[in-house]
Formats: sequence, C-alpha cells, structure tokens
Amino acid sequence: MTKHTIITIKKVSVKARYKFIWLKSIEGLDLSKHCAAGLIGTTYTTRIMHEEIINKSSDKHLTLRSRNGLYYLCGVSEPYIWKNNFHLPFKYAENKLIRFESNGIEVETINAERIELHDINRQKCRFPGAHFPEYYTCRNWQFANMLINNEIDGYFVKNTYGYCYEVHRGIENDFFAEMDLHNFK
Repeated sequence: MTKHTIITIKKVSVKARYKFIWLKSIEGLDLSKHCAAGLIGTTYTTRIMHEEIINKSSDKHLTLRSRNGLYYLCGVSEPYIWKNNFHLPFKYAENKLIRFESNGIEVETINAERIELHDINRQKCRFPGAHFPEYYTCRNWQFANMLINNEIDGYFVKNTYGYCYEVHRGIENDFFAEMDLHNFK
C-alpha cells in the first residue's frame, strides 16, 4: 500500500504584494477549468498560509502529509500582472531540498524537488478550449497537462469522466495490480 509522504516547508518569505498565495495538494485535475479551480485537492488558503508560515520565524514550519506528495504553490500578484505571479509546483523527493526565489517570494523545503514548468504543445491537449489564451497561458493548466501527458516522473493520471482525472503516485501497472489484490482479499 502507498505510504504517506511528508514534506516540510521551512520558509516562505514574501517581499512583494500578492492578492492571493495558496498551496494545494494535487489529487485530481479538471481540464475544463484553468487557474486554481483546475487543480483538485486540499487547499491551504491565503489566510492559512499567512497564519502558518508566511514571514514567520525560522522555528515555524508547515508539515505536509499526503498520499501523492504532489503540490502547487501559487502567488497571484497585486496589481495583477501575469509575469509577476509566483509558481512552484513540487513533488516528494526524500532527502532533497528546494531553495527557490522568484518574483519576491522565497521558499525552502525539505523532502521535495521542484517541477520545472514549460509551455505545452496545444495540439497534444485533450480539452477543446486549449486554443483560448486563458487556458494555454495559465501555468496551473500547463502543469495539469504535463501530468496528463506523463511528463512528471513518478506520477500517472486516470481519467474519471470527461476532462477530469485522478492523480496517482507510483507506476500505473503496480497501482492497478495492488488494487486487484485488495479487491479479492
């Protein structure tokens, strides 16, 4: 059975103006939506992030536990200028560290590695709205498509209905073999 992952966020230092700063554990995807709504999972809202970790002393940490160990940290700039937004997708990686700074936000984690975002090939997208700029320019939506196109090592997706997907950690064949064993016990 898949064990839970533990990632520690040691630091989130914010030196720029952001309207929203949120963190999500990624458990599912909905390609019919862009921005935060397209990433399905437990959300740490702006309020929670400020209470728990943003600009706190060095002895204050945020411990993340999940089955997938896959997260997305996003900051929406104020005033809204897309190039000033902050994006940090990351995944569980035992004994690895992230030290990442961009657009006035600095983050340090333990047991995680950063996932590099890139522009996606819209011809490969499985959603008919992929030609609309609000979709193909959205980094959250690009990340979702990277998952669906198997571009993030250690993760696979399973289509549940329409443009919605479950996200799983591991190797697809091992996951379904394990599920079959549990169903017959």
